[in-house]
Amino acid sequence: MKEIFESHGGFALGVLAAFLLFPAILMLNLPGDFGLGVRYQFLPVFALSFVAFYFSRKSPGRAPEIVIIGLSLSVFAVILSGFLRGGVSELNNIGGLLPFGDANQYFQSAVQLIHGERFGSTNGRPLFPGYLATILGLASGNLQVSLGVMVFVSAVACFFAAREVRRSHGWLAGMLVFILLFQFYRRFAGSTLTENLGFPMGAVGFAIIWNSVRENRLPVFLSGLFFLTLALNARAGAFFVLPALVMWGMYRFGTMPSLTRFKALSAGVAAVVIGFACNFLLVKTLVPKSEPAFSNYSYTLYGTLNDGNWAKVYRDHPEILKLNTIDRNWEVYRLAVESIKSDPAKLVKGSVRAWVRSRFFSYVIPFYPEQIRIRNEFEKVGYAGIWKLFSRWPYGVVNLAFQKIYYLLVNILFVLGALWCIFRRKDPYCSMIIWVGLGIIVSVPFIPPWDADDMRIYAVTIPLLAVVPAVPLGGIVNRGEVQSHLPAGNGAFLRWFGWGLAVFCVVGPLLTKNIFSYEHPDGEISCPEGTSPYFVNAFPGSYVSLSKEEGQAAGVNVSVDDFRKGMSIFRMTKQSEAGALDSLPGGKIIAIGGKVAKDSGSYLVFEPEEFEKIRGFSLVCAAKAGSKSKFTELKSVHIPK
Repeated sequence: MKEIFESHGGFALGVLAAFLLFPAILMLNLPGDFGLGVRYQFLPVFALSFVAFYFSRKSPGRAPEIVIIGLSLSVFAVILSGFLRGGVSELNNIGGLLPFGDANQYFQSAVQLIHGERFGSTNGRPLFPGYLATILGLASGNLQVSLGVMVFVSAVACFFAAREVRRSHGWLAGMLVFILLFQFYRRFAGSTLTENLGFPMGAVGFAIIWNSVRENRLPVFLSGLFFLTLALNARAGAFFVLPALVMWGMYRFGTMPSLTRFKALSAGVAAVVIGFACNFLLVKTLVPKSEPAFSNYSYTLYGTLNDGNWAKVYRDHPEILKLNTIDRNWEVYRLAVESIKSDPAKLVKGSVRAWVRSRFFSYVIPFYPEQIRIRNEFEKVGYAGIWKLFSRWPYGVVNLAFQKIYYLLVNILFVLGALWCIFRRKDPYCSMIIWVGLGIIVSVPFIPPWDADDMRIYAVTIPLLAVVPAVPLGGIVNRGEVQSHLPAGNGAFLRWFGWGLAVFCVVGPLLTKNIFSYEHPDGEISCPEGTSPYFVNAFPGSYVSLSKEEGQAAGVNVSVDDFRKGMSIFRMTKQSEAGALDSLPGGKIIAIGGKVAKDSGSYLVFEPEEFEKIRGFSLVCAAKAGSKSKFTELKSVHIPK
């Protein structure tokens, strides 16, 4: 069997079989609770990862890679399946499918692009909505399929990052990186947030840069640096990592034959500049002229300087809300500069506050309903009542306890890893970690933890952080022995995947705007009294059906009981919208709409027989359900000719 997988044909068949696991799992009628258990809890993925990596520890060649990529695709498919079938409403989703808040903003911008228009509001970051638009266009507007494609890409990227660490530092290190990456990404699986491009592109960039140490080739490093630059343009984050890596590359490759440090430095700078240029091309081509690039950073800077978060400027200067986007952006920068001039120490104070409050692995303990119940009960009964809690939620208590222990160990290993690298700084992997660490430290004041939302803003550099606690584990296995089993040229698959993703993200949106010809319905309609015209997205796989009986959930259809049950997290911050959703009876259909074509704020509720009359992007008449709610109740349907 091993000999079969070592051949090129056998390896290709093994990878294909692993790839087919992903759609196969999504098509299975897995219980929603099963997938949500993997999504929110710690023990299932830890156990599966330990088994897969442990039994592949002494297997030579490519067979372990097939096992690990199969593991990655399987668990990522399971968490997406549980999210869709469970009908969960989290902070950026409704019913396990419909984008909400910032996620809806990016989704509507993507829809505009496939209608041949420029984006709506994208915070000046066009790469992700362009990526989403290209996928939506190829999927005929099907949101469910598009979500599956994005999760698939992230699963493969996660595999590559874990594979490269396993190859250099052994199975334990690779396993830890895989688990940490999975734990970060799981809450974004099924959303249309920028992390769905920043994370996988960042993981691919990390994997290629890590691979460049073994292959000792400057072009490999430069391609990884380019991908990392694209990732940071898609999901803004720790930008100072880029100059840090350029400096590391200069020292690492500048002494090679036919190269000088100046040439290596120039090549690194060029890779970063080209990455920014690609983003600039999309900004000029697809983003409205009224929206500057990275238009929301000024708010973060002001909050850092004035002991607040990104919303601090609105509390201090509510008058800026009257300004347009560009003027508001520059006004906030002006206010930030004035803050520094009035008290230069604010920059130092804000930086220290950011460094002190940094918790790089806060995301490993997720926010989910069962954990909230256990924590609330524990606060009431204390340690004396722990047995009572265990008798009620045995698995939940054990899972939470292991999660806490794991979180503590990861942080201890992180400190040990930093010290390990300092004492072994001549090792190229360790020197890279030191340079990257300096880049992240300098970046922290500009992306403070109070704006990070459990490290969201660090999505691109999560692999660079995850490898630090993994490095000490490399001493458990013989690094030379691990590398001796690797077939030559096995990094080509990784680089081809990275370049394919990069071309898709940059060229795809430019083609999408001109290739796909979805048109907005034209003309005016006469609506009944009390209703107004609304546009609605009614593409297949892009709406939620509430079935009346439990057990009928499949795909975008969810039982109304599961739908209400899965609203715990959403209800905590969106009371008005949650109240409107709670009141819906079974048999209704929820779709995304807007008052005008570029409005991203409404969700329309249909009777099934009325919804059958429309397809794609249509015009309907609807009335608002409540003054504080974003939901509307359908009154009548007009089908434009």
